[in-house]
Amino acid sequence: MPGVTRLQARAAGIVRRAAGLADTIGRAAFIGLAAVALVRRGGEAGLADLLPALAAFGLAQITVHLLDDAAEWIAPGPTWQEAAQALYETEKKLATSEDRAAAVDELNRYGGVFPVIGILRALALRSRAEKGAAEAAGDTQEALAQERMAEALTAAAREMDADVERAWS
Repeated sequence: MPGVTRLQARAAGIVRRAAGLADTIGRAAFIGLAAVALVRRGGEAGLADLLPALAAFGLAQITVHLLDDAAEWIAPGPTWQEAAQALYETEKKLATSEDRAAAVDELNRYGGVFPVIGILRALALRSRAEKGAAEAAGDTQEALAQERMAEALTAAAREMDADVERAWS
C-alpha cells in the first residue's frame, strides 16, 4: 500500500507471523496442560487444576494482541482513501488490459476476485439504505430503483459465490 516501505511491510509481516505462532503455541499449551491435568486428576479435575492451562492461553492471547498492535504501528494498514485508490488502480489496470479474461484469471490467481463479492454485498446494503431514505422522503421511483439495484448486486454476489464454489469443487 502507499506510504509503507518494503522494509516496513516485511517487518510487519514477520511480527504478524510471530503473532500467529504465539497463538498456535498458546492453543497447544492450553490443550496440552489441560490434558495433563485431566489425566493426573481424572474425572475429579476442577477449575483450579485447569488454571495453568488457562493462564498459558491468556498469556498467549495478550502476546498476540501486543504483536498485532506492534505490526500495525510498524506498517499501518491502508486508510479508506488508500484502499479506494488501490481499487481504482486495479480497475484501471483491468480496463487497459489487452486480454481482460486473462487479466481476471491472473487477478484471481492472487485471490483478488474474492473481495469483489464482499464489495458487491456492501454496495447492496448501501442501496437498501438509500431505498429506505427515498421511501422516507416519499420518492417511490427512487426507492424502486434502489431496490432493483440492491437485488441486482445481491444476485451478482450470489452468482460469483456459486462460480467460486464450482471452481474449487
